[in-house]
Amino acid sequence: MDKKPLVFDSHLDLAMNALEWNRDLRWTTEEIRKSEEGMTDKPDRAKGTVSLPSMREGNIGICVATQIGR
Repeated sequence: MDKKPLVFDSHLDLAMNALEWNRDLRWTTEEIRKSEEGMTDKPDRAKGTVSLPSMREGNIGICVATQIGR
């Protein structure tokens, strides 16, 4: 079995994706993109690139995420 390298991401806008874009990061990236098809409120709808399952799949071991409190 091939081992994937452990990736350290030092800046990831998880809070912005969740709060500003109203994305449920527990969904897969594909589910998020599908749920946004046809939306026009933001120019990059249906082009999301991050989700917690995708991070697990990519072997992201540590993430320093931006936090936004409301």
